[in-house]
Amino acid sequence: MSTTLLVAIGCHENPSPSRDWFACGCIGRRNRGLHQQFDAAAQLCRRVLGDRALSPTSADLQRLNRTYAEDPHWWRRVNALYRRML
Repeated sequence: MSTTLLVAIGCHENPSPSRDWFACGCIGRRNRGLHQQFDAAAQLCRRVLGDRALSPTSADLQRLNRTYAEDPHWWRRVNALYRRML
């Protein structure tokens, strides 16, 4: 699992410290702490992307978008953050 990808997802889903209860946007882990939020995000990314989670392409993030987010443009924002962090 790419730590950079998780940080990009966290930065997109949690733009301010006041949203720490919803750090990675994982609804089922809301209010359970940062560790459980990031763990749930990592599990979902790994399940959807498999080994591609280590170095995802734009197409991989589009596929992840269909499972992870309701916003159809989510992958573009996460991709931009991910590419900036590399």
